[in-house]
Amino acid sequence: ESNKNIAHLSVYPNPIESNSQIVFSLKQASNVVIDIVDVLGKSVQHIASSSYGQGTQRVNWNSQALESGIYFVRVIANDEGTFFKVVK
Repeated sequence: ESNKNIAHLSVYPNPIESNSQIVFSLKQASNVVIDIVDVLGKSVQHIASSSYGQGTQRVNWNSQALESGIYFVRVIANDEGTFFKVVK
């Protein structure tokens, strides 16, 4: 059984386009940091660092500056993180 605060994480569309949407659900209100990391684990784009309420959240993401390839959306909520693989 998972007690993680992040109940769901996805990106639409995937493969990503210049403008995509990061969707995640929180079991409780949290301070959230969202970054894009490459396959080597290096942060290549910072998306958000803010407080979000309980429930489903949607964050717009402009990925136009990224080269084609494989990336991971990293969402950290109250020091607990998860990743979601995306292709550009």
